[in-house]
Amino acid sequence: MGIATLLMACEGNSYEFPHFGTETTQGGAIVRNGQGECLLNAELQGNGWTQLFAALGCSNKIVGNSMMGWRKLGHYNGHIDLSAMFIGPRVVMIPKANKGCETPYLEEWSKLKTSLTKNDLKVIEVPIAGCPFKSKEAKDGEPGSKLVRTYSNGDVLSNAVLIPEFAGFDGDNMNARQVLEQAMKDGMIPKKRIVSIPSPEGGGEVRCMSLEVPGQIGKCTQARLDKAVQGQIDEAHAVAESANCPLVQAKLDAIRFLYGEPQRRRSMVTPDGLKISIAATLSSRLEAVAGKLENAQAKCSSQ
Repeated sequence: MGIATLLMACEGNSYEFPHFGTETTQGGAIVRNGQGECLLNAELQGNGWTQLFAALGCSNKIVGNSMMGWRKLGHYNGHIDLSAMFIGPRVVMIPKANKGCETPYLEEWSKLKTSLTKNDLKVIEVPIAGCPFKSKEAKDGEPGSKLVRTYSNGDVLSNAVLIPEFAGFDGDNMNARQVLEQAMKDGMIPKKRIVSIPSPEGGGEVRCMSLEVPGQIGKCTQARLDKAVQGQIDEAHAVAESANCPLVQAKLDAIRFLYGEPQRRRSMVTPDGLKISIAATLSSRLEAVAGKLENAQAKCSSQ
């Protein structure tokens, strides 16, 4: 679920954020430690993001890589959660190149490490799984032509650390676990169970499959969530009937990114323990409007 829509659904407010594309206000653009430090993509700089940072409790904003920079190097979006993960209140795990691999992101990771250490944060570097690779659809030099399998796209729970596990890279998977186990033995990070989650390659790993609800948001209600979902549905119908092809693609992405695949019902638990979910009736409407957007997208592609 996108950050902006989550805030609107839970607080009943309308947040006007700068918009550079659907990736900008997705959760992957910000990584927090829950104590004021927030790592963010370069695109989230400027006064226009004040409301967002206040809602997320970001008192110290640390700029990491640029999403546009990563795209130029060959990745899809370059969200900061591909490069950084708080595994302790003051400890961040970041990627580094695997032995014998040419990696276009070395300079980006070096800049990130420098930025973190300047802010008195400790850094643990974990080699990526294998070498950068190209998706089947991408051409050389295009987004998707230099994807990486990083272990930084994980989550920390109260009793466990969740990290990706990549098929066919048993040695690298084991190495990532051993690096974390050693950090726990050395007292750098709290001792917790390490859980490896089978993950896709090049994006959509553990953190992308989950949702962090900011602790400051305590006003979520089922009625507000339903209203926000219905608002997205109404807007999507209008977009599908327009002749604006870029807007059709953006709205289709938003439906998928904000609520997952339409046939799945998503739920979340608010800080006060109230479980709210997308109602079955709204799920069917989401599925219908997604189909309508897909038809409009097909017409755009045939033009």
